[in-house]
Amino acid sequence: MEAHLNKILGEGLTYDDVLLVPAFSDVLPRDVNPWLRKGALEFCIRI
Repeated sequence: MEAHLNKILGEGLTYDDVLLVPAFSDVLPRDVNPWLRKGALEFCIRI
């Protein structure tokens, strides 16, 4: 039953563990490029 405990490498965080605090930013949505290119692959990151 405890055999899996030696496989844990460190602490992991989930969405619920992270608090995002809104703050002022000079970045406007029109200035952001949501596209990511990795080699021949291209992705659009939804914001």
